[in-house]
Amino acid sequence: MDSRLVELLPKSMNLCNGDVKIVKSSGAIVNHPFGSIMRSILVALYELKAEEVFIVGHNDCGMSAVDPDSMIEHMKERGITIPVHGLVMEPKTGYLDLLSDGNAYIENKIKRNE
Repeated sequence: MDSRLVELLPKSMNLCNGDVKIVKSSGAIVNHPFGSIMRSILVALYELKAEEVFIVGHNDCGMSAVDPDSMIEHMKERGITIPVHGLVMEPKTGYLDLLSDGNAYIENKIKRNE
């Protein structure tokens, strides 16, 4: 999740675009045997024919200092009105098609509750 690693990791491993399947998660943790990270790893191995798995963390990871209780309090303070947008990308062109506008969803929800 650390944006500094987006270019640095492939360069440090001498990888080109398309050489690997990269799955990002906070803390470089696979914490559930059937969670989304493991599902992505299994698809890479068994459907996309990946041959190896590397779990790569980094020094000074901010995730290592996250206090779960404090994070829960931040979540409560901020509330649950975080817009979530759904998009699909055309990999040949980079065109993004907006499927779900999180801001419009929240606006409609607020109007219904008024």
